[in-house]
Amino acid sequence: FTVLLWLTFLRQLVISVVVKSFTNLLSNGELAYWTTAILVPFIAYIFIFKAMNNYFLYVFLLTKKTKHHATVTVIGVLLNIGLNFILIPKFGIYGAVAATGISYLVMTIISYSKAQKLVRVDYELRRIIIILISCAVIIALGISANGISLLPRLLLKSILILSYLVFIYLFIITRPEREMLRGSLNKASKTIKSALFAC
Repeated sequence: FTVLLWLTFLRQLVISVVVKSFTNLLSNGELAYWTTAILVPFIAYIFIFKAMNNYFLYVFLLTKKTKHHATVTVIGVLLNIGLNFILIPKFGIYGAVAATGISYLVMTIISYSKAQKLVRVDYELRRIIIILISCAVIIALGISANGISLLPRLLLKSILILSYLVFIYLFIITRPEREMLRGSLNKASKTIKSALFAC
Protein backbone atom coordinates (compact mmCIF):
# COMPACT_ATOMS: atom_id res chain seq x y z
CA PHE A 1 0.00 0.00 0.00
CA THR A 2 2.80 2.42 0.91
CA VAL A 3 4.63 1.91 -2.39
CA LEU A 4 1.40 2.22 -4.37
CA LEU A 5 0.60 5.40 -2.47
CA TRP A 6 4.07 6.79 -3.11
CA LEU A 7 3.64 6.23 -6.86
CA THR A 8 0.36 8.14 -6.63
CA PHE A 9 2.15 10.95 -4.77
CA LEU A 10 4.86 11.03 -7.42
CA ARG A 11 2.34 11.32 -10.26
CA GLN A 12 0.45 14.10 -8.50
CA LEU A 13 3.71 15.84 -7.59
CA VAL A 14 4.92 15.92 -11.19
CA ILE A 15 1.55 17.25 -12.36
CA SER A 16 1.55 19.92 -9.63
CA VAL A 17 5.10 21.09 -10.21
CA VAL A 18 5.19 21.28 -14.02
CA VAL A 19 1.62 22.36 -14.84
CA LYS A 20 2.26 26.11 -14.80
CA SER A 21 5.32 25.83 -17.02
CA PHE A 22 3.49 23.75 -19.61
CA THR A 23 0.50 26.08 -19.40
CA ASN A 24 2.85 28.95 -20.13
CA LEU A 25 4.14 27.15 -23.22
CA LEU A 26 0.74 26.13 -24.57
CA SER A 27 -1.64 28.94 -23.61
CA ASN A 28 0.12 31.97 -25.12
CA GLY A 29 -0.46 33.80 -21.84
CA GLU A 30 -4.27 33.63 -21.85
CA LEU A 31 -5.56 34.57 -18.39
CA ALA A 32 -8.21 31.84 -18.14
CA TYR A 33 -5.57 29.13 -18.44
CA TRP A 34 -3.39 30.77 -15.78
CA THR A 35 -6.24 30.63 -13.25
CA THR A 36 -6.62 26.92 -13.88
CA ALA A 37 -2.88 26.34 -13.61
CA ILE A 38 -2.78 27.99 -10.19
CA LEU A 39 -5.47 25.64 -8.86
CA VAL A 40 -4.08 22.39 -10.30
CA PRO A 41 -1.42 21.74 -7.59
CA PHE A 42 -4.06 22.01 -4.85
CA ILE A 43 -6.52 19.80 -6.72
CA ALA A 44 -3.81 17.24 -7.48
CA TYR A 45 -2.86 17.05 -3.80
CA ILE A 46 -6.50 16.68 -2.80
CA PHE A 47 -6.83 13.69 -5.11
CA ILE A 48 -4.21 11.90 -3.02
CA PHE A 49 -6.76 11.81 -0.20
CA LYS A 50 -9.45 10.75 -2.66
CA ALA A 51 -7.26 7.81 -3.75
CA MET A 52 -6.63 6.82 -0.12
CA ASN A 53 -10.34 7.08 0.69
CA ASN A 54 -11.26 4.90 -2.30
CA TYR A 55 -8.74 2.29 -1.18
CA PHE A 56 -10.29 2.07 2.30
CA LEU A 57 -13.82 2.03 0.88
CA TYR A 58 -13.05 -1.23 -0.94
CA VAL A 59 -12.84 -2.90 2.47
CA PHE A 60 -16.57 -2.21 2.93
CA LEU A 61 -17.33 -3.87 -0.39
CA LEU A 62 -15.17 -6.91 0.37
CA THR A 63 -16.71 -7.37 3.82
CA LYS A 64 -20.23 -6.61 2.53
CA LYS A 65 -20.59 -3.67 4.91
CA THR A 66 -21.67 -1.21 2.24
CA LYS A 67 -23.68 0.82 4.76
CA HIS A 68 -20.34 2.26 5.94
CA HIS A 69 -19.61 3.30 2.35
CA ALA A 70 -22.92 5.17 2.26
CA THR A 71 -22.28 6.77 5.67
CA VAL A 72 -18.84 8.07 4.66
CA THR A 73 -20.20 9.40 1.37
CA VAL A 74 -23.14 11.20 3.00
CA ILE A 75 -20.87 12.78 5.62
CA GLY A 76 -18.49 13.95 2.90
CA VAL A 77 -21.27 15.42 0.76
CA LEU A 78 -22.93 17.26 3.67
CA LEU A 79 -19.58 18.58 4.93
CA ASN A 80 -18.63 19.74 1.44
CA ILE A 81 -21.93 21.58 0.97
CA GLY A 82 -21.66 23.23 4.37
CA LEU A 83 -18.06 24.32 3.81
CA ASN A 84 -18.93 25.64 0.36
CA PHE A 85 -21.56 27.93 1.91
CA ILE A 86 -19.00 29.16 4.44
CA LEU A 87 -15.85 29.45 2.32
CA ILE A 88 -16.95 30.38 -1.20
CA PRO A 89 -18.41 33.81 -0.28
CA LYS A 90 -15.10 34.75 1.37
CA PHE A 91 -12.52 33.02 -0.83
CA GLY A 92 -14.29 32.27 -4.12
CA ILE A 93 -12.95 29.34 -6.11
CA TYR A 94 -10.15 28.81 -3.59
CA GLY A 95 -12.82 28.30 -0.95
CA ALA A 96 -14.41 25.61 -3.10
CA VAL A 97 -11.07 23.83 -3.47
CA ALA A 98 -10.45 24.07 0.28
CA ALA A 99 -13.94 22.70 1.02
CA THR A 100 -13.32 19.73 -1.26
CA GLY A 101 -9.91 19.09 0.30
CA ILE A 102 -11.22 19.18 3.88
CA SER A 103 -14.13 16.93 2.93
CA TYR A 104 -11.89 14.28 1.36
CA LEU A 105 -9.50 14.43 4.33
CA VAL A 106 -12.36 13.85 6.77
CA MET A 107 -13.78 11.06 4.59
CA THR A 108 -10.37 9.39 4.47
CA ILE A 109 -9.99 9.50 8.25
CA ILE A 110 -13.49 8.10 8.82
CA SER A 111 -13.18 5.35 6.18
CA TYR A 112 -9.75 4.38 7.56
CA SER A 113 -11.13 4.17 11.10
CA LYS A 114 -14.15 2.08 10.09
CA ALA A 115 -12.11 -0.16 7.76
CA GLN A 116 -9.60 -0.91 10.52
CA LYS A 117 -12.41 -2.12 12.76
CA LEU A 118 -13.52 -4.56 10.07
CA VAL A 119 -10.12 -5.73 8.79
CA ARG A 120 -7.08 -4.81 10.86
CA VAL A 121 -4.12 -3.82 8.67
CA ASP A 122 -0.86 -2.46 10.05
CA TYR A 123 -0.31 0.41 7.63
CA GLU A 124 3.06 2.16 7.73
CA LEU A 125 1.55 5.41 9.01
CA ARG A 126 4.92 7.00 9.81
CA ARG A 127 6.18 6.55 6.24
CA ILE A 128 2.85 7.63 4.78
CA ILE A 129 2.81 10.83 6.85
CA ILE A 130 6.43 11.62 5.90
CA ILE A 131 5.61 11.11 2.22
CA LEU A 132 2.51 13.31 2.55
CA ILE A 133 4.46 16.14 4.21
CA SER A 134 7.47 15.92 1.87
CA CYS A 135 5.18 15.93 -1.17
CA ALA A 136 3.38 19.03 0.16
CA VAL A 137 6.73 20.77 0.76
CA ILE A 138 7.96 20.07 -2.79
CA ILE A 139 4.65 21.28 -4.25
CA ALA A 140 4.85 24.46 -2.15
CA LEU A 141 8.43 25.09 -3.34
CA GLY A 142 7.30 24.52 -6.91
CA ILE A 143 4.50 27.04 -6.51
CA SER A 144 6.90 29.58 -4.99
CA ALA A 145 9.08 29.31 -8.10
CA ASN A 146 6.25 30.30 -10.45
CA GLY A 147 7.30 33.94 -10.42
CA ILE A 148 10.63 33.40 -12.17
CA SER A 149 11.16 33.16 -15.94
CA LEU A 150 10.33 29.99 -17.86
CA LEU A 151 13.71 28.27 -18.41
CA PRO A 152 15.08 28.78 -14.87
CA ARG A 153 11.68 27.69 -13.55
CA LEU A 154 11.77 24.46 -15.57
CA LEU A 155 15.32 23.76 -14.38
CA LEU A 156 14.46 24.45 -10.74
CA LYS A 157 11.32 22.32 -10.84
CA SER A 158 13.21 19.46 -12.48
CA ILE A 159 15.74 19.66 -9.64
CA LEU A 160 12.89 19.61 -7.11
CA ILE A 161 11.40 16.44 -8.60
CA LEU A 162 14.80 14.73 -8.75
CA SER A 163 15.52 15.79 -5.16
CA TYR A 164 12.22 14.27 -4.07
CA LEU A 165 13.07 11.00 -5.83
CA VAL A 166 16.50 10.89 -4.17
CA PHE A 167 14.96 11.66 -0.76
CA ILE A 168 12.41 8.86 -1.12
CA TYR A 169 15.02 6.41 -2.39
CA LEU A 170 17.54 7.10 0.39
CA PHE A 171 15.30 7.68 3.40
CA ILE A 172 11.85 6.17 2.75
CA ILE A 173 12.18 3.08 0.56
CA THR A 174 13.45 0.00 2.40
CA ARG A 175 16.29 -2.22 1.15
CA PRO A 176 13.95 -4.99 -0.15
CA GLU A 177 11.92 -2.33 -1.98
CA ARG A 178 15.11 -0.93 -3.53
CA GLU A 179 16.10 -4.37 -4.75
CA MET A 180 12.61 -4.91 -6.17
CA LEU A 181 12.80 -1.50 -7.88
CA ARG A 182 16.23 -2.28 -9.37
CA GLY A 183 14.90 -5.61 -10.63
CA SER A 184 11.90 -3.94 -12.26
CA LEU A 185 14.12 -1.30 -13.88
CA ASN A 186 16.52 -3.96 -15.19
CA LYS A 187 13.64 -5.92 -16.70
CA ALA A 188 12.22 -2.76 -18.27
CA SER A 189 15.65 -1.86 -19.65
CA LYS A 190 16.11 -5.33 -21.18
CA THR A 191 12.62 -5.18 -22.71
CA ILE A 192 13.32 -1.78 -24.27
CA LYS A 193 16.70 -2.92 -25.63
CA SER A 194 15.12 -6.08 -27.11
CA ALA A 195 12.42 -3.99 -28.77
CA LEU A 196 14.99 -1.58 -30.21
CA PHE A 197 17.19 -4.35 -31.59
CA ALA A 198 14.14 -6.08 -33.04
CA CYS A 199 13.39 -2.94 -35.03
